[in-house]
Amino acid sequence: MQNVQLYIESQRLDLFEDETISLTQTIKNIKDISKIQTDFSQKFTVPASKENNKIFKHYYNSYVSNGFDARILKSSTIKLNGVDFKEGKMRLLGVKMKDNKPYAYNVGFVGNTVSLKDMFSDDEISELPYLDVFNHNYTYTNILQYMQIGYNFTGSGNSSADHPDMMYPFISADGRYYYDSGQHSTHDEIEGVRNIYNHDPSTTNDHADYHSLSMYDFKPAIKVYYVLKAIEQKYGFTFSTDFFSQTSEVFEKLYMWCNRESGSLVSLIDQTSGEVKFEDLTKASGTEVREDNNTSFELFKSSPSGGRFTYKKLRYQATINVVGAGAYDFELYDVETNEIYAEVLNQTGSLTFDVTLSALSNQSKIVKPSVKLKTKAGINSFSLASVTLSKVERLTLQDTSDTITSGSYYSSTVNLSNGLDFRNKLLPKIKVLDFMKGLFNMFNLVAYFEDNVLVVKTLDDYYLTSSHNEYVIDKYVDSSTSQVNRSDIYSEINYEFEKPKTIFVIKSNEATGDEYGNERFKSEGDNSFDGGKYDVKVKFGNMIYEDLIDQDDNSSSGILWSYSVDKDENPTVQAPTLFFNEKTTLPPDIYLTDKPFGETGQQYSIDEMSLLQTPRSYYSITELVNGNPVTTPYSINFGSEYAAFGNFVIDNGLFREYHQNFISNIYAQNARIVKISAHLPLSILLKYELNDRFIIGGKSYLINSAKTSLQTGKTDLELLTDNYTEE
Repeated sequence: MQNVQLYIESQRLDLFEDETISLTQTIKNIKDISKIQTDFSQKFTVPASKENNKIFKHYYNSYVSNGFDARILKSSTIKLNGVDFKEGKMRLLGVKMKDNKPYAYNVGFVGNTVSLKDMFSDDEISELPYLDVFNHNYTYTNILQYMQIGYNFTGSGNSSADHPDMMYPFISADGRYYYDSGQHSTHDEIEGVRNIYNHDPSTTNDHADYHSLSMYDFKPAIKVYYVLKAIEQKYGFTFSTDFFSQTSEVFEKLYMWCNRESGSLVSLIDQTSGEVKFEDLTKASGTEVREDNNTSFELFKSSPSGGRFTYKKLRYQATINVVGAGAYDFELYDVETNEIYAEVLNQTGSLTFDVTLSALSNQSKIVKPSVKLKTKAGINSFSLASVTLSKVERLTLQDTSDTITSGSYYSSTVNLSNGLDFRNKLLPKIKVLDFMKGLFNMFNLVAYFEDNVLVVKTLDDYYLTSSHNEYVIDKYVDSSTSQVNRSDIYSEINYEFEKPKTIFVIKSNEATGDEYGNERFKSEGDNSFDGGKYDVKVKFGNMIYEDLIDQDDNSSSGILWSYSVDKDENPTVQAPTLFFNEKTTLPPDIYLTDKPFGETGQQYSIDEMSLLQTPRSYYSITELVNGNPVTTPYSINFGSEYAAFGNFVIDNGLFREYHQNFISNIYAQNARIVKISAHLPLSILLKYELNDRFIIGGKSYLINSAKTSLQTGKTDLELLTDNYTEE
């Protein structure tokens, strides 16, 4: 009989002499990300002794001030024979009363973690403040850089241009693209369809933008790794680097496309504005014509019957210089009355205006003119230059010409906010828990807490690569009774992404009769397996990435792209999409522009691109085999799929790499579930882990679950035949 001691916040609880405390450990709970628990117990009771009443602060009496807070889990320790056995948390469940007096406290012990479901609640990834590091200005200069070499934020520790922290991949959220390096005429041009080959970038007609990439079609993608970092920051724990590592083959290249709402990003940017009021102008030379502390100007006009009129007018001339490329609206308006004196919409580049303000007949009018710019994208700042304010007067009926008094002015730079609210406008809509479940289900991960570190490993790594021990337990086994059952096999297995919404996947599925990215198994016929259904579903979407074939000669352009529209080619949103990224060197004559559709005669930017961040569903590893380099591709799809280049099948999908060993183990013909009881000594109870093996009769078994009576050491074991071997 072992001496069990129970401590709550370092205070030892009194125990009933005949109370049995059982502790259950099971790999099933460790594999369920929503229920990650290292250990848990059944409910048990402790006496309402003097010491326990003091510890629980007479919880049964709700009038006790500053009483025990049962809403919160308390740190706890279980000791066996004075040796620490398990660290965890304890919860007070209630008090059992007899004759209106406390008799016993009902308590429960859980492992050193609560469930991630409780921790994450219904939080979405948009509620992770860390991701504000990806706020950025939506300007042509930035998008040009981010589409070629990406963006690494300060402090990330990443300096790679091949796999940056954030970039804009060649996934169009709106416009359709093709590649044709032949010569073209205007009859080849279709609105909304762009040939990325531009044989004449100097063209400035209405359709010039049809031969360039449009910055307005693209949205950013961030490394999945940084969503994990954001989770760490908000919830106060860290992930181990066993699998979630920034330098791993997977997480160095794995990205999430940020497409929260369908269509162009421009529509998601809040309009911003700035203005230069009358009093904001600085006089450089000449005569000051402004009045009332430089805030206004009084217009005047009088027209006697049959006589010449007299007047005082204001002539406002200036050039607006902008920093950044993009469209903006210009207004010259009155700050008091909101009357608009002049307006130009959808302007790009600098703008010169010349406006004369005058009063109506027989009127005196005070005006307070102000220059306002409004933009949704591209313009970082503006200023007024070459400003001339002129007072134009005819003061007597005898005047035959104007008297003009002028001053020269300029303005300071006015900064405009083009920042994207990255979390609320771009991040996909998905709960933190569903995001984590998605990763765990894709890569067949297990997790358990060690202190404040959530250790995350692939199931293969957990069983095969991690250090584990073997314990021969024949002499501890109660051989009087045992049970041998068949393994939990399934007649149907489904690995699947969310229902596809994008045109390339939909068309592919219709053409092939298959489901791109998914993997299914169904046992049918006379010798079919007798079992239930095993579903592995992830709340992520999937895309097909297409090789842009040169329509001039049917050769490969070497460029991959995808298209986020539905079957009818309307912009669409699907579940968050993960992909691998590769920086691609482009052939000549591919340009990026900020020219809006259908705009003529306006200034716009166009630059040739030498590089492009391109998405794909696989990454490759080159290894030496017998001294020769061999390149192996690995896919993010569950099943085998054709590669975008080379017309070959990629067999190394998610199932083969991360799930096959697990499935093969339970489907092996000799697979059995063995249920036995054993009286394990402290030398084993205090040491064994769930990835260790128990050896019975010379055979190795995996530990599926273990329920231990702490007083007696009797452990009810559910063991699984160990067929777990690397391929």
